[in-house]
Amino acid sequence: MLLLITPALAACAALGGGPSTNAQRQPGMTTNVTPAASIEELRKRPLRPPPARSSCPTAPTHQDLKPVLATGLAPGKPPAGPDYGYGDGPVYLSGQYDFYPGGWDNAIWLVEPAATGPLLIRGQQLKGSARATFSRQSDEYGKPSGPAPGKPVSTQSAYGMSVPFYSELDLVGAEPPYWGAYFADTHFDAAGCYFIQVDGTTFSELILVEVPDAARPPA
Repeated sequence: MLLLITPALAACAALGGGPSTNAQRQPGMTTNVTPAASIEELRKRPLRPPPARSSCPTAPTHQDLKPVLATGLAPGKPPAGPDYGYGDGPVYLSGQYDFYPGGWDNAIWLVEPAATGPLLIRGQQLKGSARATFSRQSDEYGKPSGPAPGKPVSTQSAYGMSVPFYSELDLVGAEPPYWGAYFADTHFDAAGCYFIQVDGTTFSELILVEVPDAARPPA
């Protein structure tokens, strides 16, 4: 399902941050996986952390994406998504140039048209035990949609709200010929280098992102 979002939230998510020039290549994607047809089958795949010596990008690895969506990210907006994202595809972490520890940041998950079927997203620190956790997917009004993927592992409070977070994010892939664009809040327990594993029906992708030891700028 392609998601819409209210104009204020879309502007915050899609336009946050600014361009940077220190992007680095990601560990990439592998197709050497057992094909899966459901989220339950994807959960059987173990996490496969990259080598501990891997460098972690501090800016999106792509600023040349051209996602064509079925509808705009907000009413009245053109059917195009952000041109930047962490990862080398077919799934990209977008919506923010920088992610911070504690609280949460609204993320946009961009999915290339070829990546259809269920998607399972999980993550943790590369050199530690802190985890990346996720809210449920948001609908066009910024409210949770779809079933929860189990019990929440924490509840985070910020911006006058309390939001449950889960150890995984479950999404449905793109609907060709369009890209998918899905909203969900992302929480990182602590600063550090994180790897995020995206498992699809015929692939597994690793995305690296550096979470700085810094306070989140005021909204």
